[in-house]
Amino acid sequence: MKMSRMTRYVAAWIAGFAILLASFAPVLVHALPSGHDQLDSIGAI
Repeated sequence: MKMSRMTRYVAAWIAGFAILLASFAPVLVHALPSGHDQLDSIGAI
């Protein structure tokens, strides 16, 4: 029972981490180009 409970806990932690990573990755990826675009638009003005 302890092994199955531990395995279930680890699987839940990995799943939660994967969900957080999947939800934050697009934000981090889109943050860089948008930031550069804003700097370019400010420089153009």
